[in-house]
Amino acid sequence: GWNGKDPKVIAQARKLVEAWLVDRKAVHPDVLDVVLGLSAESGDVALHAKLLAAAKAEKDRADRGRLLGALAEFNDRSIVEQQLPLVLGDTFETREAMRFVWGAANDFRTRDLALKFVETNWDALVGRLPKDGGAGLVWLASGICEEKARDAAKAFFDGRSTKYLGGPRNFAIAMEGIDLCLAWRARHRTSAIAFFEKRK
Repeated sequence: GWNGKDPKVIAQARKLVEAWLVDRKAVHPDVLDVVLGLSAESGDVALHAKLLAAAKAEKDRADRGRLLGALAEFNDRSIVEQQLPLVLGDTFETREAMRFVWGAANDFRTRDLALKFVETNWDALVGRLPKDGGAGLVWLASGICEEKARDAAKAFFDGRSTKYLGGPRNFAIAMEGIDLCLAWRARHRTSAIAFFEKRK
């Protein structure tokens, strides 16, 4: 389902999610997170609307967390753009809603949207987080593996995330990780291109 994108597996996951939204006992807890995440990762606007409505109405903290986690798996850029502002709203507690930002940052297709959101709303965001919560926001950039994006993230977070307790260390480790990715990419890029060119 995740890597093979088997349509039958995805369809079954979607069917199970639809059933769970009606009856919380319809899906075994051991596979619930899997079917929720798989359905969301390949989900559409209709499913997103259902999950969001369910999350807004859910009183059970564990189930609300599962729903928010699923919502964070959506990678449609238009959906992500509409979802990120919820972090600064009153619908969900900010620490719960931060899943939307982390989810977007963890996907190369939407990482730029997450970083742009944080850059645009830095003051409002850190004002809602626990004390020194801004120290960890640099990790949103840890998946970067391009020099231009690295330089932009470095310029933004240096002096912002670094002024909080633990911030300088987080910043240094995050930037080192990006540099290691860049070095690995440079080392293997030529051979990887050659490998796939032979198999066109």
